Amino acid sequence: YALHIYFTGAVVLLFHRYSGAEDLLVVTPIYKQNREEALINRVIPLRIGLSDPVTFKELLTRVKQTMVEAVAHQNYPLEMLPELLNPAGTVDPAPGTCSRGSKIDEGSGFTLFETAVLMENIQASAYLDHIRPALTFSFSRQERILEGKIRYNPRLYRESFILGLIDHLGQLLGGALFHMD
Repeated sequence: YALHIYFTGAVVLLFHRYSGAEDLLVVTPIYKQNREEALINRVIPLRIGLSDPVTFKELLTRVKQTMVEAVAHQNYPLEMLPELLNPAGTVDPAPGTCSRGSKIDEGSGFTLFETAVLMENIQASAYLDHIRPALTFSFSRQERILEGKIRYNPRLYRESFILGLIDHLGQLLGGALFHMD
């Protein structure tokens, strides 16, 4: 779970640096279930504010708190979120930022959730199938090896942008390990 918080914090910080947005939204699947049952939601949105400067350590604390709160409210109907997040209806197209005013598109899933973060060891990627995020950051840990992948919509992003994103995320992750404060 700590790695999930760490990687989610890194993705949020990455998009904050790319967009300058102070209000970021990513979605993450709920944790893997031992038994299949009728679940209200298979994903939880994580809305993280970065209006004030924070250290990476403080960001991780904020991400952890947001996750705890989101899990506690994971049975809230997601269909109501687009209207509640911003009734003004403005749209911010930057990846990872709140896509305010986005409506649910029955044919393609939620347009609200453009960016997803997945820790494969504790979450099922199938839980993201119904929302089809434009960007999915997927991480896994096998013994002492960490691996990351990005799945993206090629109609929205060029490969060169994704390669730059991977490079910047790698730099950010490396720097954060040695400079948490």
